[in-house]
Amino acid sequence: MYTLKKAGISAALFYKYTGKLPGYAVINNDVVETFTSFYHNADVSLSKQLRGDRFRITGGVKNIFDVSNINAFIQGSTHAAGGTEIPMSTGRNYFLKLDYNFRSRL
Repeated sequence: MYTLKKAGISAALFYKYTGKLPGYAVINNDVVETFTSFYHNADVSLSKQLRGDRFRITGGVKNIFDVSNINAFIQGSTHAAGGTEIPMSTGRNYFLKLDYNFRSRL
């Protein structure tokens, strides 16, 4: 996260790498090893203070790389070998948010 205090602007970048994930499944009474492939995910947002700390407007993008499905594989089975896709998210999303600070004046 980076902030320009005088301008009242903040920028944020969030990144996550998820590696190959192992697992097990039972297929036709056989226990088989499975795994999902790696994937990257990132979000970015930009915020601006308005009206002297009362309002803040934020806009950004979630899931920049548009990951919606990841590959899943089955290993070690005589019945099934290969891959399929597992749904992970709805894909890239854009957002705009307006915050108001209700601070009391004592």
